[in-house]
Amino acid sequence: MPHDLSPGSDNVTKKIEIYTSPVCPYCHAAKRLLAGKGVTFDEIDVMMSPAKRKEMSARAGGATSVPQIFVDGDHIGDCDGIHALDAKGALDVILGLGRGRIMSTTAALVQTNSGNDPAANGDMIVDQIKEAAGMGADFVMFPEVVTLVETGAKNVAPKVTSFEADPNLPRFRDAARDAGVWVLIGSMVVEHETLDRKFANRSVLISDRGEIVATYDKIHMFDVDLENGESYRESKSYEPGTRAVVADTPWGKLGLTICYDIRFPHLHRSLAQAGAVMIAIPASFTRPTGRAHWHVLMRARAIETGCFVFAPAQTGEHMDGRKTYGHSLVVDPWGEVIADGGEDTGIVLAEIDLGLVGKARAKVPSLTHDRPFDGGGTPN
Repeated sequence: MPHDLSPGSDNVTKKIEIYTSPVCPYCHAAKRLLAGKGVTFDEIDVMMSPAKRKEMSARAGGATSVPQIFVDGDHIGDCDGIHALDAKGALDVILGLGRGRIMSTTAALVQTNSGNDPAANGDMIVDQIKEAAGMGADFVMFPEVVTLVETGAKNVAPKVTSFEADPNLPRFRDAARDAGVWVLIGSMVVEHETLDRKFANRSVLISDRGEIVATYDKIHMFDVDLENGESYRESKSYEPGTRAVVADTPWGKLGLTICYDIRFPHLHRSLAQAGAVMIAIPASFTRPTGRAHWHVLMRARAIETGCFVFAPAQTGEHMDGRKTYGHSLVVDPWGEVIADGGEDTGIVLAEIDLGLVGKARAKVPSLTHDRPFDGGGTPN
């Protein structure tokens, strides 16, 4: 089931506090290190509060200089101290990141032209998992609506079931386990649990043990009228999700979104601030919007969050007449496109160095620079 912005079972949520001063360069260095780890922390400014500095000193055994860092109430040191812990590989464990993340992986984005037969699409997905694993992939990702591309609720309804009863789901879990890879089913169309005659557009993350690690229901509905006459009203048939999701993987936390969610940067920022170092954006982008916006939106989300962005995409003309843009993308945290699937179906591989997340966030630590502000409404 979907869950709120929080770590999964592999890592432990820790309360991290850092006493700082805005004029202290060591404070900025310590915050960059923590932000690069993908953890969130409470910042306590002592510059204008003698009481807070006194509190810090009492907690830190008499230390009066900033920064001073605490994890679950325990003092772990100053700036030099946490860098020394990191050099020994101990900081990740203290921060609740288990034994430390695996810092590299081979990602596979499968670019598909899904049809309106769920069984045939399921066969294709199982085959592509095996093929991608044979190419060396550790993590195999599929596009939005990969199990069914169909138009009209009356055509969709006879072809879908509840999530638990979907006949393809056990096959995908078995394929992931047999191949020893993690799999993201970009989205499946399933019956909504509580609303009659409504569907859910649901991402499913499966571990290499075949376990369902997380699910995410698309939040933002694609209700648009394009200049070429294409019109979409997802909200007529689909119930929007209500919760953002971050899931644990061997390579760090993964934020889950779907397609039209890309146009809502605050969602992706919240995922990064909840610890995501990677964000998946499986999509079925139209050709007009893809040509105009696809690359720039994906690069923008990567730059703003300092995350790797994975965007497996549908491509070509589908059996229901829909035409999709393709160009499955992997974008690094500095906004560089490191893989582009073009317009043909197939598998796109990319070597992922998670160390780039910390480097990008150290250069521009904007995730730690949020400021409250007034206004945003109609000027007086």
